[in-house]
Parts: sequence; structure tokens; C-alpha cells
Amino acid sequence: MREILFSIHTVELIQVMTFNEYFEILNNKKRKLEILSKYKKNCIAYFGIPGIRCVIHLRNSKPPTMRLIINLNAVSGGDENILFNFKFNDIYNLFAIIDSKFIEKGLKLRLKNFVIGRIDFTADIQLNSDEEVMEYIALGKKKGLDSNYKNKYNPGIEKIHYENSFDVECKNTQFTVYNKYRQMLDINYSKQKAECKYGILRVEVKLSKAVLINKIKKFTYCNEFGELNYIAYFIEKNENVIQWYIKKFYTPGTYYKYKTALKKVMALNIKEEQKEIACELIKEASICHSLKSAEKLLIALKTATKSKIKTVEKILAENNINPITIGERSRISKLPSLISLIGLEEKN
Repeated sequence: MREILFSIHTVELIQVMTFNEYFEILNNKKRKLEILSKYKKNCIAYFGIPGIRCVIHLRNSKPPTMRLIINLNAVSGGDENILFNFKFNDIYNLFAIIDSKFIEKGLKLRLKNFVIGRIDFTADIQLNSDEEVMEYIALGKKKGLDSNYKNKYNPGIEKIHYENSFDVECKNTQFTVYNKYRQMLDINYSKQKAECKYGILRVEVKLSKAVLINKIKKFTYCNEFGELNYIAYFIEKNENVIQWYIKKFYTPGTYYKYKTALKKVMALNIKEEQKEIACELIKEASICHSLKSAEKLLIALKTATKSKIKTVEKILAENNINPITIGERSRISKLPSLISLIGLEEKN
């Protein structure tokens, strides 16, 4: 049985500090924060409050910048690997709890003085097996990217298990689909603790403030938390954001193996030319492992024009046939599109 949970996993808040505030934090005897080694170049990271990572960027002669990276579920006392359930947690009460934790540490930090840096929209999709999880990751990579996006990781990168995730990014957006169970094992969770996430396909969309503002131009602030109202607003819009980006990076229609997909196409009551284009598109997408590359090749070979390809792809979607196919070695013979699983098309 496939189940899905939408929520917000992490938020990042930013504040430009004065040098006095910076040295006050360093010298505060009550802070009880563990100073880590360099987090990144010219950064110092602190832990001390469960669910909150504090990173201070040192910028030569400019005032330091503090980033608070907050795992909403962990800071409310839950497991950091479990998504924040806003139905049972009052976000504004959580903001107040965080402020009280700052006071306990002897810190003068208050969330209302921070601005939003990013919000991580998240969905956990419970699938039938680990193999299904891995197949959806592989299928996502086969669509091909728009010119604005690039792969965050590539095969062969040291310490990165490329096959376990599909990661793309542009200037203000990151989109990731990964195997949550395997990710937990990779960061040294025991197999027993990771078992609760077996079969989970996690989808994350990380949006910076620039993108968020564009999506919420008509939203106005209404209380003392100022910009933090963005978080409360987007918690309820999380499902819409996830759905929009999955539709951008995945194709509609049931996934079949190559030969089955061709048989489905040949059985359609459409023009012969459209059948030929559909079959060539499926064939080249299978060979190139990229639908976009297949489209470009058909245009270059003058097998079809761009408009005819788009017409054929629309016909395939209407008939629940995905032009991207499952690998022949897979034990899985067919899969519903990820788009249908999140409720954006009818399931056949």
C-alpha cells in the first residue's frame, strides 16, 4: 500500500549580527554551545539546542551573518527523521518555545529579528519495496533537465552514493528525490533504527526567499513574528509546492518496460505517423536514458517536428503511457507515475 505524508522538514533563518553580538555569544558562559571545527570556509558551527544548528559566517571586515537551520520536528521534541505534523503542533507555540530556549542559554536572540533564508518542503511516500524506491529515482533522472537546472551530483563523486538519489538545482531552488532508508544507513544509523524508513521515497524541494516571495506576493504579515508568518502560510501550501515540482521533473503516464510500452502504443487508435513518432521517441529515450535527448535527436534527424512530438506526448499521457521505460533487468514490470501518486492525474 502506498501512503504519502506532506510537511515542512527544515527552515533556515538569517540575521546579520553586530560584532558585539558575535563576541557576546562567544564569551557567554551560559551558552553551553559546542563549538565545532570549521563548518565551511570562514564559518563556525554550533550545536546546543536539539533540532537547531547555528552557523556563523565570518566575512572579513563585514559584520558576521548567523544562520539558524531548524528541524521543526526535532526542536519540538520529536525524531529529526520524522516530518513535522502541523495538525498536532502549533507552529507559533513552537516559535515561542525556541525563543525561550535562547533565553535559557543566556542568548539575546529572538526569532522575530531573523529573516527567512529558505524553506524545505517535504513529502514521504511509502512504497511497496526498496526496489520501487530505487526505480523512481532512476526514472526521474531519465527525463532530462531544463536549461535552468543542473545535476547537483554526478556518477563517480567520492562519498556520494549517486544511485540513491536524484538531485538537481538552480540558483534559488533544489529538488531532491532520495531513498530515506539508505540515506540513514549512509549517515551511520543502525539498520534497526533505519528500518522505520524502509520503502520511503523522500521528496524535498528547497526554496530560497527570492522564490518564496515570488510565490506569495499577495501575502501580508499579521503579527509579532513578522516574516515567520511565511512558515505558517507555507506549511499549509506544502502539498501544492511538492506537486508542482514533481510535475516539472517527472513525466505522466504509467511506466512500462520497453516492449510493453511499444505494444501499448501500437494498440492505440491514432494516426500511423503518430504511432511511428511515439515508438521512435520511446526507443531513443530508452537508448539515450534521457527523454529530452530523444526529443532533440528526433528533431535533428527530421523524424518529427517539436510540435508533433509534443502532440504525441500529450496523446501518450492521455492514454496513461509513459515515454520513459523501466530497465529490462528490473524485476518490476510497471509502475504508476509519481505524478499520479501525489494526486495530479487520474490513476488507471
